[in-house]
Amino acid sequence: MPSHLKSALITLLILSPSLLLGIFLIGDRPPVPYAYFVSCTILLLAAIDFATVVFIEQYRRRLGALTIPAFLGTIFIILMFVIAASLNRFFEHLGYGYMTPFAFAALLLVYAAAFREKNIALKCYLSLNSIALALLWAMGTSDKITMPF
Repeated sequence: MPSHLKSALITLLILSPSLLLGIFLIGDRPPVPYAYFVSCTILLLAAIDFATVVFIEQYRRRLGALTIPAFLGTIFIILMFVIAASLNRFFEHLGYGYMTPFAFAALLLVYAAAFREKNIALKCYLSLNSIALALLWAMGTSDKITMPF
């Protein structure tokens, strides 16, 4: 089996649970239980993503071309949802619907980065980021985002 085909198969196996969960969350828009805990966990993931970007930047030549932009895109979308949550405290009619194209673009970037990445651990971590983005998107569409501040 050629190596690029083997890498694509491994990526599909790694991303399939997150893709199925994302399709379920985005398609059915179920209310997310324990939204406060999920929001705090996603914020922690953003901090870990930032530390990961700082750590792996020196290995940029060995990484896939989209890996660092995918991590930065995830951090950016999480911060956009934090800003949107703070704006929704003052302007309740705004909601989170305008965040949908940005979250969708970030999800596509994360999936593309996972296919371009050769490191299996980073593929798994990108899969975790896609789950976090899908959860954040689902919480936004059901107006269940609660931030700890």
